[in-house]
Amino acid sequence: MKKLILYLLIILVAFTYQVSAKDSNANKIPVVVPIKEAINKGIVKVKVIGAYNTYSIYEVLSIGDGMHYGKCMAIELESTIDSTVKLKLEAGTLLIPKQDSIQTMLVTSDAEFPLFPKRNYWSRFYAMCTQIYFHPPSIEKEFTIGGKADTNLIKLAKYCQQTFNQNMPAQHAVWAYTDKVNFDTLKTYGADSNSIKKTIEILNAASVVTQLNPIAANPEIKPGTDDRNTSEGTITLNKYIVYVGISLMVILSFTTMGLMRRRKTKVVT
Repeated sequence: MKKLILYLLIILVAFTYQVSAKDSNANKIPVVVPIKEAINKGIVKVKVIGAYNTYSIYEVLSIGDGMHYGKCMAIELESTIDSTVKLKLEAGTLLIPKQDSIQTMLVTSDAEFPLFPKRNYWSRFYAMCTQIYFHPPSIEKEFTIGGKADTNLIKLAKYCQQTFNQNMPAQHAVWAYTDKVNFDTLKTYGADSNSIKKTIEILNAASVVTQLNPIAANPEIKPGTDDRNTSEGTITLNKYIVYVGISLMVILSFTTMGLMRRRKTKVVT
């Protein structure tokens, strides 16, 4: 009987330890690792492709998903470790196509992918195209995760993330910078007078200057005006007028006083 009780106590303790260990692991916050670092360390195997399926009907100009923007990229993650981590893909990262005819993509929103031990899964994330005359991404086209874009593209990507502008006007803002395109070119990609106003708003807010918003280079100067400070010259001219007027008044006063003295002298004589 005593042995049975002892065995039961041992089993109970072991069970309690396992449960507490599982609870402890479950409540543990996973470490966040930059995705390129994880790839370089062999923590994960990654495959990146376009999410656009050329064999199904697809709404190009939708708010959230388009051929060139929205969640137009897909990623497969396969863990090679026995612990859970989070992989971070930052906005402003470039995705480099393995085929030269495909556009380089710009990640336009931070994404964190949970990586579970010895498991793999697919996910989609936000991106935009950066080469207007090249082909959009599709499920047949593979990409590699590159480095950071230049400062202006990073600003555009961060602004799109913060303001939820994962849409056509924002894509046109990216092309306006990367390809230096004008309104007429963007018309062939769905732009109209209303959408182009939104595109210009995005460029101005992100402080990125293009042919669409050249005035943003110096917002203090209005179109069609000289950038010199003309008010200073006006003030100087007014000062001269005042000085001349005072001088004339002084001379006139002395002249008047001289004439009055001469008259008094004549009267006395």
